[in-house]
Amino acid sequence: MNATQRYELIRLILKNEKTPKQVSAEADVALSSIYRYLKRLRESDGNIESLADRSHAIRSHPKRLELSADLLERIAYPDVRK
Repeated sequence: MNATQRYELIRLILKNEKTPKQVSAEADVALSSIYRYLKRLRESDGNIESLADRSHAIRSHPKRLELSADLLERIAYPDVRK
């Protein structure tokens, strides 16, 4: 489902034509997803793009190291001295 399709579902709720539960049942979409779409739309001041799919990639990890280019070179080529 793309952002436009999600907006069409949410629009029915915003116009008070249907309840979130009704939209969820008719569209076969989890009620929690409907509420998540509503929240995204409200937090973005109505920007439909906020309803687009989001990446599930990990953005950060507490144990991830940020390695400098110099350190990476020393790890890759330990026998080469400058």
